[in-house]
Amino acid sequence: MRIPIYGLLRAQRSRDPISQEQEKKIRAWWNELGGLPERLVIDRASGSRCRLDEAEGIIHIGSDINPGPGTSPNASLRWRAALAHEYRHLQRFDSGNVLPPGPLDEAITDLEACAFPQLTPAIREELTADALQRLYEYTIQSCQPNSSEKNTGN
Repeated sequence: MRIPIYGLLRAQRSRDPISQEQEKKIRAWWNELGGLPERLVIDRASGSRCRLDEAEGIIHIGSDINPGPGTSPNASLRWRAALAHEYRHLQRFDSGNVLPPGPLDEAITDLEACAFPQLTPAIREELTADALQRLYEYTIQSCQPNSSEKNTGN
C-alpha cells in the first residue's frame, strides 16, 4: 500500500447535504457497527459537521461525513470509514480513554477503528492512510518550538 503524505494540508470534506437515502444507509451502517440508534444524530444540512457531543454522549453526523474535493487521505475518506472513525470516538469517550483533541487523537482513533470486523480491507486502508497523515501532522506540530507537547521519542 502506498500512502501519500501531504504535509499540513487541511482536508476538504464535503459540504453537500446528506440525502434521505444516505441517511438510511448511515443509520444501517451505524447499527451494523454496533451503535445504538439513540446515540446518533444526523444533521442533513449543507456544511454540517461530524462531532462527538460529550455533554449528551452522542455522535452528530454532518455533511462532512462524505469525501470532498481534496486529495489528502482525510479528504478522500469515504463515509463508511468516517462513520467507523466517529463511532470509535464514542467508544473511547464511553471508556474514559479520551485524548486531547488533535492529530494524535485522530490517528489513534483511525487505527482503533480498523479493528471493527465489519470493515472491508479498502476501508481499513483508508483509515490507515488517514492515520499516517495525522501522525505526520502530530510529528510536525510536536517538533515546533512553541509546542506544548514534548517529543520524547528516541
